[in-house]
Amino acid sequence: MPEMNGWEMCQALRKTDEVKHIPIIMITSRDSKKDKSKQIGSGVKAYLTKPCTVDKLLVVVERILAQSKMEREREILKHYISDAALSDVESRVKHGNHDRQMRAKEVFTTVMFTDLAAFTTTCEKLSAQELITLLNDYYDAMCAVIKENNGNIDKFIGDAIMAIFPDIEKGPFQSVKSGWEMLRRLDEFNKTKPTPLKMRVGVNSGKLFMGDIGSKFTRRDFTVIGDAVNLASRLEGVGKEYGVMFIISEETRKLAGSEEYSFRKLDRIRVKGKYEPVTIYEVLGPITEKNKQISSVFEKAIELYFSCEWKNAITLFETILSEIEPEDK
Repeated sequence: MPEMNGWEMCQALRKTDEVKHIPIIMITSRDSKKDKSKQIGSGVKAYLTKPCTVDKLLVVVERILAQSKMEREREILKHYISDAALSDVESRVKHGNHDRQMRAKEVFTTVMFTDLAAFTTTCEKLSAQELITLLNDYYDAMCAVIKENNGNIDKFIGDAIMAIFPDIEKGPFQSVKSGWEMLRRLDEFNKTKPTPLKMRVGVNSGKLFMGDIGSKFTRRDFTVIGDAVNLASRLEGVGKEYGVMFIISEETRKLAGSEEYSFRKLDRIRVKGKYEPVTIYEVLGPITEKNKQISSVFEKAIELYFSCEWKNAITLFETILSEIEPEDK
């Protein structure tokens, strides 16, 4: 060819949207190691040297078509299972482990739950198509933020999202950053929609069990369960009682650090399913002078409240409303 050689033509085809999905088989008389090594970089699926029989070519074509079908199915499947499940399947296939054994392991990780406030009322106002479109657009916006912060989408539960931040050291901070950015992204999202949405976020870090849940004969889900998961879910719901949108546990608060975000201690509560009370915190947002003031004064007030010094506590609470943030709930 006057303008490009065979390898360059293959690379050009791979960059063309209309044909980039079509497998390329190269048949050539050049059989040096150097030529064969160019196969991967050029996007060639098979490299055959002349002379090449029709039977051999048919075998290669059938194999490539089967591989291409599997790759397309895998690409589609990625949208229906969690990243953790997909990673585990790839690992099992790589190591030749195809048994039906139900696996389980204890891990330390951070779990996030989100839920849309008053979404039942929203559902009543929309047609089925409008509802699905709104919810999917919302998921597109929120899941992008989670992925940007190295979180894995575990599952969707109606209008709720369950996500995992698996990094032991960075996960707590990543979850806080993700949750806050999701709330801000939702503000922007609502500007483009006639039906505004409100979202609550709950996050907890701790030990939990990761593994197969379900039937080993029919269908299973690779997910996480345990007390740490339950607490994250409860914290999301607790936000409704306190009129706040983002609550985290004390464990997440400790591990997330105080370099970028401000927090305030809200209360010590006993959530459903737990006997021991847990301390909960609201995420106020990135550190600002106002947020630091709110956090400092509120924490003094809440400690007075815990000590039953009601009048002194009320005085400090009123100070926040009168001098720092009149709209504070």
